[in-house]
Amino acid sequence: MKDEVEEQNVAQMMKKVSNDSSKSQLPELDAEKLPRDRKKPRNRLSKRLFYITGFTVIFLLVILVLERNGLSEEDRILMEKLSGKLSYLELLREDQTLYNAVKHDLLQDLHITDTDGDYSLTVDGLIADEKKAVILYTLTAPNQASRKDSSLRYEILDGKKNHLSSFSYAAPLSVYDKEKAEKVQVDARLLDISWFPEGGTTPDTLILNIELDDKKFSITIPNDQSRYAGMKKTYQPEQALTIGDQKLTVHEAVITPLVAYVRISADPLNTRNINGMISLALMNEEGKHYPSGGGTGDLMSPEGLNARFISNYFDSLPVSLVSEGAYISDRNKKLVINTDTKEMLLTPSEHITLSEAIVKDEEIEISILTKDIDIPIPNIYKFFTLLSSNIAFTDASGTEFMILDISRTASDSDGEKEEQTLYFTIPKEDYQQPLTFEVHEYPGFVKEKVKIMLDSK
Repeated sequence: MKDEVEEQNVAQMMKKVSNDSSKSQLPELDAEKLPRDRKKPRNRLSKRLFYITGFTVIFLLVILVLERNGLSEEDRILMEKLSGKLSYLELLREDQTLYNAVKHDLLQDLHITDTDGDYSLTVDGLIADEKKAVILYTLTAPNQASRKDSSLRYEILDGKKNHLSSFSYAAPLSVYDKEKAEKVQVDARLLDISWFPEGGTTPDTLILNIELDDKKFSITIPNDQSRYAGMKKTYQPEQALTIGDQKLTVHEAVITPLVAYVRISADPLNTRNINGMISLALMNEEGKHYPSGGGTGDLMSPEGLNARFISNYFDSLPVSLVSEGAYISDRNKKLVINTDTKEMLLTPSEHITLSEAIVKDEEIEISILTKDIDIPIPNIYKFFTLLSSNIAFTDASGTEFMILDISRTASDSDGEKEEQTLYFTIPKEDYQQPLTFEVHEYPGFVKEKVKIMLDSK
């Protein structure tokens, strides 16, 4: 209740300031009685005093609101750098990397708007470095029943209109909200795009195209590359490590203010498959972890895996790569299935069973259940690629056929054990049973802590 009263008081004060400012005037003077060279300076001085006074009062009111909401000193600094764009503060709070980047002056302040009827798109800022760009944008749309229910489509191009990224999802603005008295709905968001080490750098111009309902917007965003020039750290440790007697090599680390990458590969002479790392992260000297969030490539390929991490750029050095172990399984394992009798004849693990083989008009849909999968760390899960899509399998005569599609994987877990179901399809043929499939990977791991200092050289 107290918060509501304070908000009303603040609103009334701001309204009063606005009304008083619009009504207030300096005493009128007879312009004809003043020397000619004093008329305009007097006017300019009056206007200047008016704007300074108004801005000061509004600034103090904003400070009052921030104080009431209990914002920290860091938040106040961030608000100053955001030029008062309060709608983005909460979004940046959720991402410590972006929060640090804004604190260190990597926010490029923009205010570019494109309108289409009663709709508008405004780009308020850009946070960028060599490997990642984050666009701060706001969409507005009318709050009326005639709005369509459609998806939101994004497209990002460079200055030469080369395609960089595109995707779509459910529109963030609800179609119509009867409870809202406002005439428009406003949605502030962050949109990011990143480049892996092998995929280029952030261009000097980005073009953001958005489609919402039947409206189209296009904004050209300048990127001041001098803002982050030289702000990239590259290390080439070329250090080996072993997990479960299997060897890996850490080749290179690239750390920028917004993202970090480490390239790792498995030794081709290993006797087992290394299917992934457990709790892979960067760690600073205070023990703070910056976890991995995906990547490109594969540990078993010659180029290796380029693992992506939350950036530790503005935190303390040195930095290490740490892991709790690796997901490891034996090589050259097979699934042997009789799709006529719906039997699993051979499997690399007793936990892997045939769930179903459904014969349709032109294909056979097979589902494989893997149950009671041990989880190395509670609530840390991994999808296992039991079979690879578009690879050959053979029937009993040795004739090769191709898997048509691996459509989806379903998963369930209680936090300590997990089960997964793989669904895939093969052509409907006159097979000589049984059918043999090469296993890509299956559940198995070795827990063994490792640590590599990335900037030791």
